[in-house]
Amino acid sequence: MTILLVACGLLAVAMPGIRPKPMLAAAPRWFVRLAVVSVGLGMSAIVAALLLSTSVGALHLIVGGAVTPVDHLAPEGVVGSAAAAAAVVWIIGRSTVLACRAARGHRAARVDAWLGEHETAGDLEVVIIPPDAAVAYNIPGRQPQIVISEGLRTRLSADVLCFVLDHERAHLRGRDRGSALVAAALETAFVFVPGAVRTAAALRIGLERAADEDAAGGQLTRRRTIARCISAEACAPAWPAAPSCGTSAAGTS
Repeated sequence: MTILLVACGLLAVAMPGIRPKPMLAAAPRWFVRLAVVSVGLGMSAIVAALLLSTSVGALHLIVGGAVTPVDHLAPEGVVGSAAAAAAVVWIIGRSTVLACRAARGHRAARVDAWLGEHETAGDLEVVIIPPDAAVAYNIPGRQPQIVISEGLRTRLSADVLCFVLDHERAHLRGRDRGSALVAAALETAFVFVPGAVRTAAALRIGLERAADEDAAGGQLTRRRTIARCISAEACAPAWPAAPSCGTSAAGTS
């Protein structure tokens, strides 16, 4: 039973990282959704197997001998149960650290009203911060924010700047922060699982590809204009009104 749970968990975690390119190219948003479900089930199965082995090992120690009806739940005996217990402690510890860092980072990334230029754009707030470095990110929550730097604003043309804003809107609409945390959990708490790092990388690529597709919309002309401007890096400074951006992606789910 334990071995079967572990095997199913390993397969579910590794599957999204096995040849992800065809689905990433065809349907990146669906790839992300299916990958998160697969990884979530896989991680749950692995943790359940480790807890099962740990519990059986503890029962063996309490009873003082082997409990034959459940030996198959801890096939490696007390040694295997001890290793499972250590893995559980590792997962819980690393997950707790990851959650705390994510919460602190979320609070630190939110821009207060006194800093930069704040402009309401529908149900979110677009914030321009002073740094010259190219910065663009989003902050979900009750009052979502899209934050870009002055340096990025001055480097981009109107079309590309609108695309950047639409890209960040797509992340907010897709609630991609949760999926990004799943990828981070794979690389931290489940790094010992074969294929975890590869799956995490594929999931991150899927998130960015899905946001790009949502932001570009179905207008072929806009896609070509944006691609041409980005590849040529010939972007004149401009700042369009934030509410006018995003119309092409507003109806994309």
